Amino acid sequence: MFTKVAGVDKPIIDLKVRMGSVDKNIDHVFQKTASGDKTIWRRWKGTGVSFQLGPAITSSRVPNYSGAQYVASLNKFVLSPFYHTRVGLYTPPTGRVSSSNIGSFELGATHSRTAEYNWASCEQCLMPDGRIIFPAYNCGVFGLYTPAASGAGTYANGPANPSSYTYPCLTSGGIYVEAVGIRPARVIFTPARTANVRWYNVSVGILDDGVAHGKTVSTADPPSSFVFSGPPLRLAGTNVLLFAPASSNTIGLFNFETNTYFNGPVHDGTGTNSFSGAVQLPDGKVILVPRASRYIGIYTPPSGTISSTNIGTYTRGPDTGLSTSEASFSRGIYLPEFHKVIFGPLQANFPGIYDVATNTYSAGPNVQASGSYHYSGIYRLPHSVDLLLVPRANANIGLLRFND
Repeated sequence: MFTKVAGVDKPIIDLKVRMGSVDKNIDHVFQKTASGDKTIWRRWKGTGVSFQLGPAITSSRVPNYSGAQYVASLNKFVLSPFYHTRVGLYTPPTGRVSSSNIGSFELGATHSRTAEYNWASCEQCLMPDGRIIFPAYNCGVFGLYTPAASGAGTYANGPANPSSYTYPCLTSGGIYVEAVGIRPARVIFTPARTANVRWYNVSVGILDDGVAHGKTVSTADPPSSFVFSGPPLRLAGTNVLLFAPASSNTIGLFNFETNTYFNGPVHDGTGTNSFSGAVQLPDGKVILVPRASRYIGIYTPPSGTISSTNIGTYTRGPDTGLSTSEASFSRGIYLPEFHKVIFGPLQANFPGIYDVATNTYSAGPNVQASGSYHYSGIYRLPHSVDLLLVPRANANIGLLRFND
């Protein structure tokens, strides 16, 4: 058997082991790549992936949640309230997902805020003191939540979210970064509708503005588009964050050690808000998750230090065939076992599947979607290869099970 790798046929070998007098398949694929490296990943079985409805949410307002942060010490996912009046807490199942093993949901602390679309996803926003910061989206403040081993945990208002807009839509995610050089430990936010890169200074508890990115910011209220979208991605082995481009015609690159912003390569993603996040592969390439873009984006970081003259390259990936007027997917996750990237279903009724080895796209199973925006964020469960889908309009947690 062969598969195309960069346009070249490369051998795929199905491994077998002899048990008694019978050869049995080992469900892995072995591939020798063009560079001579050897890769092993598991093969899909049957349909590959199936959808499982998870526990129901006790919902007070819809859309419910915008993303999640896993807290390993408590074995819980903390869900960022979007419309919901309370923090969400999801305890994942031990072992593989099944119809009788879906985990449990409970309500966390009440936050008392009443604005629509309060906070963006809190993934990557767990700070060393155990608190999680909720990145302000429309809310007038950033939220600070402290989870507890039992019970609802506690919520407190963080710094104000300065804006003159009725619908600010300022940030779309954040990431905690350690102190480096003269820079303190911070949570740095994706500038969805701010002219500057903005961060929360962990040690003194204040909001600071960093360097301007120079992109045009929508003045419509609510905004007609975002500059960048999704949580920042820290490029492996660097102090550089990548911002996935929405209305921006270039990928955003921010060096948080030097407080320097660079325009990355120009992309050809389609739609008003092209991409909704980014996923880095083991070889360093970055997959841009299509939101309104029909095409998956592929970014290759440069060799050496990223600078204004060394920004890497962009390549158009496979065509999803989806409408450019919809918000198809919300963020993605790489599964090394299968050598695939899975995109979370936002307005699409199914997850998207990008096969890294063959550079091809396919649609996953129907996710029993309801409302205009189904799920917001996709996360690996800690005890298996299965995935969590955070409910936005849906009334239940969503789960994806891989048939391995």
